Amino acid sequence: MTENFLEEHLRILVVKLSDNAMIPTKGSTDAAGMDLYSSLEPKARALILTDIQVLFPSSCYGHIAPCSGLAHKYFLDVGTGVIDPDYRGNV
Repeated sequence: MTENFLEEHLRILVVKLSDNAMIPTKGSTDAAGMDLYSSLEPKARALILTDIQVLFPSSCYGHIAPCSGLAHKYFLDVGTGVIDPDYRGNV
């Protein structure tokens, strides 16, 4: 497989559902994943929405996990974090 083939077939589409939503970003070129954003206060516990929708290739799924540095600094944790490829709701 060529790099172009992978780029074409592993594309993730993101839709902002509100003006407050932020598109996920990569913290560095070699980052394993992308950063999600919310307005949750540090040390709070809540079910939060990102106000984005995602569309993964059918052979992939999304996994939300705490970034080790941010998790330590801001006491962030994820209770669950799988986004099925057919889920179309607010993440």
